[in-house]
Amino acid sequence: MYQLLLEQNPWWSGIEFKDKIGIVREHYLKDIKKQNSSDLITILSGVRRSGKSTLMYQNIKFLLDKEISPANILYFNFFYIRKDLLNIGIFDEIYNSYIENVDFPSDGKKYIFFDEVQEVKGFESWILKFSELNKGKCKIFLTGSSSGLSSSEISTYFTGRNVTIKIYPLDFKEFLMFRNIDLPKAGSYRVLFPYKDKYINALANYLKTGGFPEIVLNYANFREIISSYLEDIIYRDIIRPFGIEKTIELEGLATFLLSIATNIFSYRKTSRSIGISYETVRKYIACFEKSSLFYRLPLFSLSKLIPISENAREKIYVVDHGLMNYAKFSFSENLGAVAENIVFNYLYKKYWQTIGFYRERDSEIDFVYISEDKTCLVQVTYTDEINKREELALLKNQDKFKNPKNMIITKSTYTEKSFKGKDGKNIKIRYIPLWCFLLC
Repeated sequence: MYQLLLEQNPWWSGIEFKDKIGIVREHYLKDIKKQNSSDLITILSGVRRSGKSTLMYQNIKFLLDKEISPANILYFNFFYIRKDLLNIGIFDEIYNSYIENVDFPSDGKKYIFFDEVQEVKGFESWILKFSELNKGKCKIFLTGSSSGLSSSEISTYFTGRNVTIKIYPLDFKEFLMFRNIDLPKAGSYRVLFPYKDKYINALANYLKTGGFPEIVLNYANFREIISSYLEDIIYRDIIRPFGIEKTIELEGLATFLLSIATNIFSYRKTSRSIGISYETVRKYIACFEKSSLFYRLPLFSLSKLIPISENAREKIYVVDHGLMNYAKFSFSENLGAVAENIVFNYLYKKYWQTIGFYRERDSEIDFVYISEDKTCLVQVTYTDEINKREELALLKNQDKFKNPKNMIITKSTYTEKSFKGKDGKNIKIRYIPLWCFLLC
């Protein structure tokens, strides 16, 4: 075991590990660094390949730069360990080998990083007991797939003793950083406009690649890498942990949902479309959500998000639009849906507690959410030839919301128009290019 620990902790031997540091995603790392002084168990959760392990290494580098003794930092990744060794006893074996073999220069606080911890069944009991016995002496960081570290289940085990930081694939600002494209410090259209051609070209690439870090840095192998990601998510984060036996059914549902992403769906209609029982569809989609592969968007209500009922119609979105491009035969025909999925992920990270969509008879508003006590209505149409129905949906439903802020996300049009409402009031609609919306 000690030899394995030496391999996974190169800083004990003074060996550089720059190849594991990657590009710093500062807004995540800032939140993680704040947890270094906390006694809470810190969990980095998110879809597979979103960069959780890299952020762990970045925090380790930060601690070393702060002159924390290398011997006081323990890292272990369970992903590559033989399955017959992945039992609860492995934690004691790891920690005992660490304590017995590493020469500690002081009794300083120890920082323990367990990566892909969901690979060990029942890990929660050991982590909780160890954390309680070593409060103030050890700080624990965990990473794992969302299905293995879902917030509701972890909260049940750890009962307020943990904090979860959700990690997502790259947003557009991060994409620019990974492609070495600088951003002006201010984020207004006026400031960004002189650089718009650069951002438009970058957005065209982002629409194709998606936001998984490795793919952004190595797009030449896009289909090969994204295919392996999807396979890993389905098999390692859904089929295996949830004991799914009818794998072909589950794969078929995943492919179907990728093909209809951003559209309205219902469990019963989906069941009829692909020949899987209603209950099975519900079960599989719940598994997809726990793995963070798909998200459901409910109807919006001013009082609350409407609870799910048997006949509820919802919209379905995918964690990263690169997966949509993999599933579609024609990228150019899919641009509108890809743009809408990008906007969803952008908004969901900020407004997940209030976001929904609105639908009434023959009109639909893509996104409705609350920002600073103001209701925002957003239509997404990745074109500059705005269909009148996009505007009419906003105008017809103004009376449903109090002083709404109206936006239509376009390809390159930036303007503001005024319309007369049913009561004679002036209604303003802002038209904002997608690249600008994602950067402001």
